[in-house]
Amino acid sequence: MHRRVLSCLFLCASGILPEGVASVAAADALPPLHAVAPRVALAPEPVRSRYWQGIVSPEHARAEQLVRHGRALLYPALGLGLLLGNEVALQRRIAVESALARFERAVELAPDLREARLFYGKALAFWEHRDDDGQLRSRADEAVQQLHALRALDPLYEAQEVAFQLGVLHSRQGDFAAAVREYERSLALDSDGDDNGTLLGNLAEVTMLRGDLPRALALYERAARVSEEGGRVLSLWGVAVALDRLGERKAALEQARRAMQQDRAPLAVLRQNGVFFVPAYERSYYEALGALALADAVREPGEQLSTLAARGASWLSVPESLSTLTLFERALAELSDTPHAALVAPLSLRVTRAQRELSKLALRGPPTHNTSARVEPTTRPAGEPLPQAREAVCLLWLLRSLAGFASYVQQDGGKGPFADDAREHLVDLSHALSRP
Repeated sequence: MHRRVLSCLFLCASGILPEGVASVAAADALPPLHAVAPRVALAPEPVRSRYWQGIVSPEHARAEQLVRHGRALLYPALGLGLLLGNEVALQRRIAVESALARFERAVELAPDLREARLFYGKALAFWEHRDDDGQLRSRADEAVQQLHALRALDPLYEAQEVAFQLGVLHSRQGDFAAAVREYERSLALDSDGDDNGTLLGNLAEVTMLRGDLPRALALYERAARVSEEGGRVLSLWGVAVALDRLGERKAALEQARRAMQQDRAPLAVLRQNGVFFVPAYERSYYEALGALALADAVREPGEQLSTLAARGASWLSVPESLSTLTLFERALAELSDTPHAALVAPLSLRVTRAQRELSKLALRGPPTHNTSARVEPTTRPAGEPLPQAREAVCLLWLLRSLAGFASYVQQDGGKGPFADDAREHLVDLSHALSRP
């Protein structure tokens, strides 16, 4: 009896016996219905080996081959930086579109091939193109549709990854409630038992944008404890911004400085490949808070001025020197079209004096940077004009901070999610800069 049943099951798996015969034979081998644990209903899928699948359905074999080729194109493309020039951006786009064409064809050939659906959705999520007028186009809506189609086909297939990708896509679309649901779903499906720093950080971000600052802060702190390197720095920035928006300004500046000490350059992590903000101008709030933290750091005698100034040069992409005229002109230019433009004229004398003092620091040369760890203070050069230099560096960061918060307030008609917090900073900075 057992031998007959096993033979029938093997033949059925090979697609040889009629369905009815296989069903009767298989039923003899199954335990009573009440003894079988309930299972999630999945779309019917023949149980075939890859070899037999290729024999029975050549289209399926071709689809699997296309998926392999597409993956080989997609992953290297995602490693190309978004900020490394037009040539690299073009290479990335061509590779993503080449991968996308293969995944699309694979889905056409084998609509039930779950791997093809997953990577088709991923490639659509990564596709973006900037038009001649500067508008960034994406295919996020199509990516959401493909991932939901995969979930309908098989709710258990890569369920955690699907939920995470949907969380990212909903975040990009500004649907923060849906993003929270998907991130929480992904978190609940984590079978490892260990916290996922990236997932926690993303959940914290959309939670903050929904206005739940206390929970966002707790999630950021949890993410910072379990994340590594860049993920930890991002989480520390999240802690800083959440504290700032909760009114804990001193603690926020301390966390911002801690984040910069662990970064390879001030705020570099906020512009690295794969990091995005919704709304896009949310980044200006982070950078304005970072400039304010640097201004605060200048007031501490233990901090090396040359190190601080060189950090700023790196942040503003000034090649290996302070280039103080560029630094100040850029900061002042960003204020020229804001309600705080009236501050620029009274500041001109102080700016001129600050440029002169920073030029003296520039002549000494920038300090050596340790790009993998905190920049440690070195011995102050003999004869450094300490008070004047501190005033110059402090003025620079205050101007940068003012420009950043002013830019934030100007967006969306002054109705950004945390525009009121930015306005409070503008009032404080205006008072600080108006003092002689």
